[in-house]
Amino acid sequence: MRNTKAYYITIFLLVVAFETSFSQNAEKIFNSGYHYLTVDNRIAVNTFSRSIQMDSSNANAFYYRGIGYYKLALYDSALQDFITAEKLDSALTQIPVYKAFLFRQREQYDSALYYFNDYIQKNPKDTAAYSLIIRGKLQILLENHDEALVDFQNALNLDPVQESFYYYKFMAHFEKRDFDNAITQINKAINLNPSFYGYYFYKGNTFFEMGKYQPAIEQYSLALDLNVNNADIYYHRGMAEQAMKNITEAISDYNAAIAYNDKDGTYFFQRGHAFLELGDKFKACNDWYMAGALGYYEDFDKIKEVCE
Repeated sequence: MRNTKAYYITIFLLVVAFETSFSQNAEKIFNSGYHYLTVDNRIAVNTFSRSIQMDSSNANAFYYRGIGYYKLALYDSALQDFITAEKLDSALTQIPVYKAFLFRQREQYDSALYYFNDYIQKNPKDTAAYSLIIRGKLQILLENHDEALVDFQNALNLDPVQESFYYYKFMAHFEKRDFDNAITQINKAINLNPSFYGYYFYKGNTFFEMGKYQPAIEQYSLALDLNVNNADIYYHRGMAEQAMKNITEAISDYNAAIAYNDKDGTYFFQRGHAFLELGDKFKACNDWYMAGALGYYEDFDKIKEVCE
């Protein structure tokens, strides 16, 4: 009887030892997968899969494998892992954010917005403005400009000296064609960071949309003072010059744009129109055909009629 009791005790201890070793091995493999997330996502996914085979109750293994799948753009697999992780552990409060990013990558903006709302509602004490900014950007994509402005303002309430937040408010106003308020917001961004050329460029674009071409030219020139090699700024300043019938100046700017980037058919297309305004049909047609060769075909049938 004593030998039988000892036998069962031995078996029990062996089972406990085995389960402990098994659990430790699963955890060790999980930790290895976590390390590989910052090194090689494919290895990370494979390692988490091995960990899950050993312990299918580990919510973190599904969660982090989902992140690995997300980084590999395997969105269906990522979504399934996030769903499984949530079922295993409802305390994983970051999952709605990853779901939102996932749907944003798929350009399913309504679903992305739903999960950002879900995250913000579940984490009302989260003082990070980042989620508000991301949700605001989604609102702009969905043309919910007023809602976007609320998100950006709430982000600013959390961090009032973050210049990019004023830029996002500018963007929302610009998209809804509320240009006066757009100028107000971009001026605030400029006050916080007067050395960033982009803000003057965006301000120039706003004046251009308002039909205020001389102020637009002045802003583009300020932007070029800070970034002289930017082809797009020359192109936009040329557009403003052309709108003012300063055709020679416009062509000079288009020449500069092409010098810095001769792969954009838009620049040749617009320079062609400027040449036509000067009465130089030959140069205009050469530019238009060059634009077509670069893949820019807007109004190409009409242009062929002129050139033929």
